[in-house]
Amino acid sequence: MNKSFKRTSFLLCATFLLLCAIFSACSADETSDVNVVKPDEVFSAGTPRTIVGFVNRGQFDLGARVVLREVDSTLNLTGVAYHSDVMDPSGFFSFEDVKLSQPYVYLEVNGSANSLCYDSGTNPSKIRGNVEAYADLRKGDTISMNVLTHFQAKRLKRYIDRGLSFDSSMSLLQKEISELLLLDTLREDFNKLNLSTEQSDNYYLLGVSVLDESFMYSSQTLDEKLEEEVLTDSLFTSFWGMAYAFSQGKTCYKYKEYSKKYNYTAGLTSGRKYLDNLWQKKYNLGPCSAENYKEIKAAAYNSEVFLYCDTSGGTSPKHGCYGLVKRH
Repeated sequence: MNKSFKRTSFLLCATFLLLCAIFSACSADETSDVNVVKPDEVFSAGTPRTIVGFVNRGQFDLGARVVLREVDSTLNLTGVAYHSDVMDPSGFFSFEDVKLSQPYVYLEVNGSANSLCYDSGTNPSKIRGNVEAYADLRKGDTISMNVLTHFQAKRLKRYIDRGLSFDSSMSLLQKEISELLLLDTLREDFNKLNLSTEQSDNYYLLGVSVLDESFMYSSQTLDEKLEEEVLTDSLFTSFWGMAYAFSQGKTCYKYKEYSKKYNYTAGLTSGRKYLDNLWQKKYNLGPCSAENYKEIKAAAYNSEVFLYCDTSGGTSPKHGCYGLVKRH
């Protein structure tokens, strides 16, 4: 009787502890640090290091100034800074003999760049802009800057201010931006991606670089969009419209020519397929056929934007839809 009681008490106690563990795991906030992969390298303060990378947001002019600033884990500047320049047409830059007390850095480049998509007369259309990136040097001394790192950098403080760690914030931002832009199979950190070296997934960056140029002649900037509390599909109407127009051959006319001119290594066909898949999923129109000829279909992300179906000539056989229109 006594042994049976002890055995029962032990089982009840064990079951209780197991349930507590399960409920604790289930209730853990998704923004906690629990599932974030931490950097493996131990940071050695004051040890000289060489930091290199590429800037790819268009082709920046040679000599464009690149600045590296040390920050702490809450993004406060420590006052330590290093300067370099864009050194060649690939966008390469290098900082040598860098000595830091913190593993966290902020990089920025300002200047003029040649467009990926357009040409103005005999001179390439120039984009005046900047690119930003944050990085944890425990993940390596190669850091690149591009439109994806710019997305991440502009929203990082928002996450830090919620009390999340630097690494958690960077990881959650990559997830947020990847879901918005349908970067479904991308595994590389944004600040490790570039268009100048062989990488299996950099066609995503090539495609998003096309989308980025939808703001070139817009009165509103990408940075203004990134200030919003939540990034929704409706905020990025110009992105999805750019992807649609590109699939129809109606924009980014220099895509192939300039990608080769700039020696980009990303797969051009894969970039096109990514953009084609992107607009179709964002609009979510369904099939166009003889049965729904001339049917107007509102975009799934915004009922004020629509396409209409037409199975006659001049349309792409892949989807049979054309005529991007905005209601007034």
